[in-house]
Amino acid sequence: MPYLPNIAAPLKVMRIASSPLTGFGGPQFFECMGRSPFALLYDFPSKTTNLCASPSGGKFDMLSNAVPGLAFSDPDPGVGRDIYASVLMPYRSVNSAPGALFSDIFDSKRESGSVSVLFLPVTLWEMGIVKRDIERILEQHEVRVTSSVRDSLGMRSNVSSQREIFAGSEETLLLTEMLESMNASALGNGLAYKVYLAASDEEAAGYLRTRIMVLDEKRIRSPLCLLEPELGKMFQIPLGQDNVRAYLNAHGRSNVMHPVSTVMHSSTGGIRVGTFMKQSLYDTGMPVSIENSTMNLGFMITGLPGSGKTREAMAILDSALGAKIPPMVVVISPTGEWDGFARSHGMYLLRMFEDNVPINFFRCPRGVKREKFYESLAMMLASASDAGPYRNPMEKCMLNAFRSEYSKSSEPGPQDLYGAVAESVVRFHAKRTNTGVKYTKHGENIMSALENLRGLLARREYSTRLGVVFEELLGKGIVFNMSSASTKMRPYIYALVLNQLYSIADTFDTFGDNELRLVICIEEAHNIFGEEDSAAVEDIKQRIQDFRKRGVSLVLLTHNAVDIDPGVRRLCQLKLYMKQSPEIAPAAAKELVFSHADRDSVEAKMKHLNSRIGALNHIVKNGDEKEAQDTIFIRTADYSDPIPSLSRADPLPDYMRNASIIPDAVIVSKLFFAARPEEGKARRRTSMRALVLYMGSTIAEHDITAIVDKEPVCQELICGRRYTIEIVDGKGRKLHELDVDSAPEITIAVG
Repeated sequence: MPYLPNIAAPLKVMRIASSPLTGFGGPQFFECMGRSPFALLYDFPSKTTNLCASPSGGKFDMLSNAVPGLAFSDPDPGVGRDIYASVLMPYRSVNSAPGALFSDIFDSKRESGSVSVLFLPVTLWEMGIVKRDIERILEQHEVRVTSSVRDSLGMRSNVSSQREIFAGSEETLLLTEMLESMNASALGNGLAYKVYLAASDEEAAGYLRTRIMVLDEKRIRSPLCLLEPELGKMFQIPLGQDNVRAYLNAHGRSNVMHPVSTVMHSSTGGIRVGTFMKQSLYDTGMPVSIENSTMNLGFMITGLPGSGKTREAMAILDSALGAKIPPMVVVISPTGEWDGFARSHGMYLLRMFEDNVPINFFRCPRGVKREKFYESLAMMLASASDAGPYRNPMEKCMLNAFRSEYSKSSEPGPQDLYGAVAESVVRFHAKRTNTGVKYTKHGENIMSALENLRGLLARREYSTRLGVVFEELLGKGIVFNMSSASTKMRPYIYALVLNQLYSIADTFDTFGDNELRLVICIEEAHNIFGEEDSAAVEDIKQRIQDFRKRGVSLVLLTHNAVDIDPGVRRLCQLKLYMKQSPEIAPAAAKELVFSHADRDSVEAKMKHLNSRIGALNHIVKNGDEKEAQDTIFIRTADYSDPIPSLSRADPLPDYMRNASIIPDAVIVSKLFFAARPEEGKARRRTSMRALVLYMGSTIAEHDITAIVDKEPVCQELICGRRYTIEIVDGKGRKLHELDVDSAPEITIAVG
């Protein structure tokens, strides 16, 4: 084991693995070291700072507990072995801020050698002797002495010598500073140290001379472990801990921690969110929990990728599901991270665009007023679109179409609804001509923005009239996995799913203030709540306030705090802010409430948070009273999915079988093209093409010039859907149009 000198016994060497930005060399540090000698060793080959202290008494553990963020590890091989001091010097530092004295020590490209700083404690008796000597010297320095030389005639000579020592001289300032330092220590904990510096070679010694003022210097060729007799021959003035701390620097390969002063945590409730971090650095292991019903006030979790926000959300929901009366849970995720969570908790897993599970997003849930449902639906879809300034005209077109369709049924077919919306756009923002439809600028932009919605509804599982019923799935919980959906498509899925959940939540009574009935967890929530002043954002501001009374919790996850509209952030009374990007950290720090920390410290902390560490704003319930708490730092709860063999069976197949939900099939239809009897041979020789359209978009095109009245064309069609067949000539002019229902064989008259 490598050792360094300890005047009486060898010192154990440990590498400083992490150190707080402030606090290293503070009162807690000296209290732990007490009257034991110690040393810092800066090793050039490993670029590490090492603390050398007595191996007895558990000082390294004491330091780790007393100074949050200070941690140790075994030194690199060879550190502390066979070190010789060629220069040993008592010294005083130049004016330097604590922590800055050796801040550039590893900037050089040196690959050998070391610098050591040794701290030898002195007794109060020793310190008293030095103090009396300094006081006597300072008293003498107050006297002014002037001498003159007279010539042989008794006249004063023009050559005189004068010695004046003023209170502001360098020597006086130095002695005064040292005296004040010892007085402060004597009035405090009585700790003072003689400080010595050892350099392994002349080059290292030269570096030290640029850092300090040398009072004495001696060359010694002796291992550090044998320096005790030599140190006693060198005079050094003891320094109080305020002066000594300037030499305690933990630069090098250690991680720099950023402590933030916080109040002691206060928590009640059954949902564990993590453990309390003292000074934001030291994990106390003390659990931090929240009351279930406080989640109804809105919970926002934000952090850069890899910070651990998804695992924390899983731990929170896992804890909530373990309650005596568990809530219903719905998770909307753009990735497959929640798949294991769904399986382990027996939830329904709906993998959008991957599993052929029929869903009619336009079905109005039972007990919900149709008018309120379709008004919310129009607003959500318009907000999710790329229509930009044309969102309001789009919403009006949708409302016009929905009003008509929902008056006929609470479960309209998606294909009929889209057709009604397209017709509404034509009515308000286009006109029909002999060659087709001519849209205005508004109409063109609306139809362009509707393309992604059309693409969603063109899929057979989402264009069905009959599908899974959300109210029936909520009992077990649902996870929506959108990893197979495109970035452009996801906002529509968010809008359609949320509108269903909002509508179901509206059926809850308003006595749920002390209950947690439904949790809606939304990953990448900026997809729907990121744009300021959008209708969806204004809507959720009202709903968050209403959710509290209905026992509904909205949990929003996003990468950056500012990705969510500020009005929504203000309404979320529970916040867990994990690591933020440098440009976002100031805004995040501004929203967190600290009684004992300045904003600059909080900003620095938010930029440097390790994974699974976050700043938590929460509410504590005291009876019926809700008490806002100061922000604290926590290590988030750890969660991992059970091993696959312990996962529950997928409940979705049983549900679909019991509910007689069968996905619509795709058939290969034969399209026959027959010429009308009155058409002559000239018509049949004309170049013609058949376009197959679904929901207004061409899905296939066939050249039928040579096959009229001959063999059919094979085309895949979805059972139960209506298609449009257009016959156009070689110049693209429409010759004929026919709406047909999918069937094994379809005959189209040409001409």
